[in-house]
Amino acid sequence: MPVPGKKTLFLGLDGVMHHRNSKVSDFLSRVPALEQTLGAADIDIVLLSCWEFAAEFERLTAVFPQALRKRVVGRTVEEPGALHKRFKEIQTWLRAHPSPDWRVLDCDPLDYPEPCAGLIRCSPAVGFSAPQAQALKVWLTGPIAS
Repeated sequence: MPVPGKKTLFLGLDGVMHHRNSKVSDFLSRVPALEQTLGAADIDIVLLSCWEFAAEFERLTAVFPQALRKRVVGRTVEEPGALHKRFKEIQTWLRAHPSPDWRVLDCDPLDYPEPCAGLIRCSPAVGFSAPQAQALKVWLTGPIAS
């Protein structure tokens, strides 16, 4: 359950936690780097997922290590349409679960308006890497935005 007043990280999977053309053996290969970046930060994580099994939330979260899994508080629901789809999903989530300060790790430029201040964009060919880790660290160490 999300906690009001907490920072929230919306987390894409494809192109973020593994590169977009990953083999099954590389699935979620960037999770250890994310776990290290987050450290002990007290944040909520909301998954952005349109995978077929995303409705099976427990199955989806089970692939994460315990330190991350306990922070995952939900997932967005797929919105119809193509333009800014993920941004709309996030806005729907935030209306139901207000968060004063949020960021999103994702890779698809069509899923967000330009500019999108909360977006930390990953290269889908690489996934989560040093530039995104640095941006997260800056956000995590700052005060909660009002």
